[in-house]
Order: sequence, then C-alpha cells, then structure tokens
Amino acid sequence: MLESWKVSVIRSLMDKHGFRLSKNLGQNLLIDRNIVEKIADFAKLGRDDTVVEIGPGFGALTVALSARAGRVVAVETDRAMIPVLEEVLAGADNVEIVNEDFMKFDIRRAGDGFTLMGNLPYYITTPIVAKMLEGSVKPDRMVFMVQKEVAERIVSPPGSRVYGAISVMAQYYSRATQAADVSRDVFFPKPQVNSAIIVLEPRAPAEGKPQDEELFFRFVRAGFGQRRKMLRNALGVLGFEKERLDDIFERAGIDSARRAESLGVGEFIALANAASALAAQSPNGLVNAERCL
Repeated sequence: MLESWKVSVIRSLMDKHGFRLSKNLGQNLLIDRNIVEKIADFAKLGRDDTVVEIGPGFGALTVALSARAGRVVAVETDRAMIPVLEEVLAGADNVEIVNEDFMKFDIRRAGDGFTLMGNLPYYITTPIVAKMLEGSVKPDRMVFMVQKEVAERIVSPPGSRVYGAISVMAQYYSRATQAADVSRDVFFPKPQVNSAIIVLEPRAPAEGKPQDEELFFRFVRAGFGQRRKMLRNALGVLGFEKERLDDIFERAGIDSARRAESLGVGEFIALANAASALAAQSPNGLVNAERCL
C-alpha cells in the first residue's frame, strides 16, 4: 500500500500501467495528504462502518478510509484504472474494488447504514446527489469534494443567484454544509477551478413532506427550468389549465409573478399540496401533466 502521493509516484504508476488520465472523466488526483485526511475525518467513520467511495482514482482517499472503516467499497468506472488501484490497495483486506459506473451501481450492495464519499467531477455531481437523495436507499452521511461553485449552489439559500433545483432537493432531503474550501493546487493535473468539501446528512424534510412528492419535484424542476420567467409562465409546462394554475397560486398564497429562485422549500411544498388538493376535487382540471424532469 503506497504511502506517498507525490507527482513523481503518480507518474511512475502511470508509466508502469500504461495509464493516461482522462480529462473527459474529470480525473484530477488529490496529492495533498492533509486534504485527504481532512476529507476522511469529515466522514466520522468507525471500525464497524461501511463506506462507499465513488471514483477512487489512484486510491489516495481509499487508503485513508480503509484505515478508519471496517469496509470500503470503491466504485471505479474506468477499467484502465483498476490495475493501479489493485497495486495501491494491495494488503487492504477491507477494500472491495468494483469496476462499474456508479449511476448503474446497486447501492443495496452496501448493506444497511453506510457513508457515501467521493471526489466528484462537475458533470456527474448533480446526477449523483439527485440519485442518492431521491432513492429509496439513503446513506447515513455523504461527504463529497465538488467544484466550489457547485458546492455553493447546493447550500445556497432562496434569493441567491446560484439557488436552483439542486439546492431545493438537497435542502429538502438533508442538512447541507459547505465544510471546507480546497485549492486547485492540491490536484494533479491542476484543474482550472477550486473545489469545496460538502457534507450532506439525510433527514426527514424539515418543512414536512408534500402530499405527492413526485408532484413537488415537478414544480421544482419546472420552475427552475425557465428561471428567468415568472412562475405563472414557467409552470405552464406542467400542463395545468390556466384557471387551475391560478387557483393553485391562490390556495398556496404565493404571488404568481414571483420567480422560482425566490421560493423556499416550504413554498414549493405549498404549491404541490395546493395542486394535489385541486386534483382530488376536480381531476379533469389537469391536462397532460407529464413528468418534468
């Protein structure tokens, strides 16, 4: 098991295994031991815990996790990376390497009660967070290294210019914290942007659950799908008759001239619940309410 993450060591491993880092897969490797240890510490792991790591790369974080947890499942999509991981993690008997796209990975293999971690490329952050927060199997804790602007979006409050659908989703399902900022200088190769560590602790929705959770997320996604528009226009894509949409706003006590970024989680729930109530009274008032994903 390697103990050094100097660039020279990484280059040596790459040469030995004929491996080249992929920009398309967002393969930027952590080379700062202090940052690796900090991320692992945020997981608050014990020897009885299971942790699933997304995209272990060359295994720097995996090594730190294996020293803390009882079981580590490292899910790596790049087949060419596996021989490197096998060498780096030789002797770590509590690590299982899985060569699979995490979006297709059956998270039930982790068992009951697990922590989810990973250094996530920009293009996959939102799909992964959405998958885990909306799925029936939720981790006890999630600790991710993400692009700083994505972290800010996830934790931002209503009214912020970066507040969006992922903000509502994360804050509906979890307690979201931007735990630490990370300089781009601690990666190889050095990316063009800085990163941040976010911690998501799933919880029962603080605002209460909507009557129809799927409908709630239709409203959220439709609202932010055309965020420059007033809600009365942005939500038109959901297929409600105009009169019914006006009734929904009135029942929810929300001005239809507002924009999605001004609404908190509770207000989106109010809209969805108003729509559910109207649908129960007059199902024919809904037309073509296709799922807006």
